[in-house]
Amino acid sequence: MEGNRVRLTWRQGGQGQGISGYAVLRAQWATDQPPCDGCPLIFREVGTLVVEPDVEEIEFNDLVQVGQVYSYKVIPIGSSGDRGAASNRFVLPPEKVEE
Repeated sequence: MEGNRVRLTWRQGGQGQGISGYAVLRAQWATDQPPCDGCPLIFREVGTLVVEPDVEEIEFNDLVQVGQVYSYKVIPIGSSGDRGAASNRFVLPPEKVEE
């Protein structure tokens, strides 16, 4: 966290070959209105990054608001535009979001 921005970073590692970019997806909900138990989260694409194959660390910045919980996933995009499997989900707890 840096003020009202969250910075997500990840490494391509050896799996970066054939990946031309990443799609970043976000789900969010108010802290006083959590999703029901067992209900699926609705993720929306909030950004697409184009990357070079030799770049090791990838970074994405997003604006966040107090009183919200945020969950992110990243999807690799192949050089032909095909999309791979989503990453594990990352949840940004509301207490990490600063005013």
